Amino acid sequence: MNADLPDYVPESLRALARTVSLKRKQSLFRFDDAVQSLFFVRQGEMEAVRYSADGEAMVMVRASGGEFFGEPALAVDRYTCAAHARVSSELLALPKAAVLAAFQADPGFATAFLLAQVRNARRQCSRYERVRLRRAEDRIVHYLICEAGPDGRVVLAGSLADWAGELGLQPESLYRALARLREEGRIEGEGTNLHVR
Repeated sequence: MNADLPDYVPESLRALARTVSLKRKQSLFRFDDAVQSLFFVRQGEMEAVRYSADGEAMVMVRASGGEFFGEPALAVDRYTCAAHARVSSELLALPKAAVLAAFQADPGFATAFLLAQVRNARRQCSRYERVRLRRAEDRIVHYLICEAGPDGRVVLAGSLADWAGELGLQPESLYRALARLREEGRIEGEGTNLHVR
């Protein structure tokens, strides 16, 4: 299911949105490319990466359906990392100049966008904190605690295999850890509908 731009995005920007479709591992932009757009992920998952001196990719940011991607580029002229699709993805490209102009013209949009970025920063921090945990069970519980709705439940947007990638686990490791957590009575639910007890 495709996510729609948030309601706070003004109609003038919606009219300028251009659809970008990417296959798995296809590049969106490269390090030092000129910044032209801010992106909104309609479906799929994107990664922004930097490379170490020995060529190892370091994931800086991940964004999935319903999230903006490439927002730091609003403050610079050239991309400071590379970006590619982790899975087949569809994005909306919003021209950088138009986004900046809309901030000036519509303080309500600027405020709503800023608050969305604060929430996104919290999610990104939680992601980094989570992948530093050694045990698969700890990563699962951390995710469920951090991402639960008001009722304490998490309904995953994708498959369990997609979630394994989000947690930095192999699918088989995720399935085994979920089984152990259920046996211990620490989590409840089946499939993609889960919660911590």
